[in-house]
Amino acid sequence: MSETIELAAPRLEETATVAPRAEQCGPPNLSKPDDEALTKYVAIIIRCREKETENFHELVGAIYEIQKRELCPTGYDSPVRFLMARFGYSKSYCDRLAAEGRVLNRLSTRVDAVRFLTSGAHLRYLLKLADAEQDEVLALVSSWTKMAGLNEWSPKLIKTAITFLHPPEGARDPDDSARSKLARQFAGLVKETSAQLPEKTDKAIVEKLDGLAEKALALGRPPRTTGIDWTEATWNPLQGCTRASAGCDYCYAAKLMATRRAGVYPGLAKEVRLKEKKTYAFCGKIVMLPDHLAVPLEDRTPKRYFVNSMSDLFHRDVPDQFIGAVFTVMEKASWHQFQVLTKRPERMCKAHLSNILTFFVHHLTNGPIEGLNNKIQGLIKKAFGYPNKERFKSDIFFHLGGLDLYPAQ
Repeated sequence: MSETIELAAPRLEETATVAPRAEQCGPPNLSKPDDEALTKYVAIIIRCREKETENFHELVGAIYEIQKRELCPTGYDSPVRFLMARFGYSKSYCDRLAAEGRVLNRLSTRVDAVRFLTSGAHLRYLLKLADAEQDEVLALVSSWTKMAGLNEWSPKLIKTAITFLHPPEGARDPDDSARSKLARQFAGLVKETSAQLPEKTDKAIVEKLDGLAEKALALGRPPRTTGIDWTEATWNPLQGCTRASAGCDYCYAAKLMATRRAGVYPGLAKEVRLKEKKTYAFCGKIVMLPDHLAVPLEDRTPKRYFVNSMSDLFHRDVPDQFIGAVFTVMEKASWHQFQVLTKRPERMCKAHLSNILTFFVHHLTNGPIEGLNNKIQGLIKKAFGYPNKERFKSDIFFHLGGLDLYPAQ
């Protein structure tokens, strides 16, 4: 039969794992209240180290109090020296935990915000800001949380708010990237090698080298992040939509959301039957992703962005505040070109006409309805079955131009 043995808490002098050096000795013995306080904080740290994530607030609070009150036993010239010796922490780690504890202590009256700051990753970006700037960031994150109905804060959300309020100064020249410089250097070597070839060198070899140089230069350009040929990147601060017209009957975004992305965003789209054919449709639920708002600001390489390739920015359930935040990002990230497509142009024109007019200053493009393009693509597929171009041309006039091919006599 096993026997439970209770071990008494070790005395402070017995817990040190590293003996202090002679030159570290400085402060006199702690007063009784300070000694009791230090013993209490050390016990908290020991307990919290087993589950740092769950006890994060207590851990950083104890380390902050030890440093603020300058609590260290005889033999150590600073609290940091004591923490390093007792727990094996590095100096930078001690300083960071104390700084995080200071932030939480300052925000202790703001329970609504503090309860979401559950790790060092949440506070890491805030440590670089002044107190007033921290308050501004937390106020913005709180408003986004309420608007989007979030249950928790991610470190990415805090970083996004900081970038939103303090955006980078401007674009970065793509030619200055290490990728581009290396590609140009390699292409230059290939061209130099090609120029040194004998005059009677086979033409096919020269063409191969020229092609290799062109491929190298292509690799040096900013990589595309989408397969859509008329844009260079997509930006989706929203997910989900609702059928607006016949152009939505075979929506690629609904299919993608109901299949490959169903595990990431469940319940946004489903399989349906339309005219005895299988297709996919959105369920009408909208998910706002405020932690995606700063994507164009963080990307300082100029490119064309398709805004909301998986949703509609002007859906009736998207708050004006969120739409305004999206347009604010587009205005601040003026080095990009933005392509905003919608099947709800009436809301766009009614509520955001001033934003549309900023195209002339900020290079924002607003695509209206893409249903016409869907019809053209369908006709292109049908063209494989037409006997000649004239029949294809007639079909275009008939379907898109309202042309009556067989008028009454």
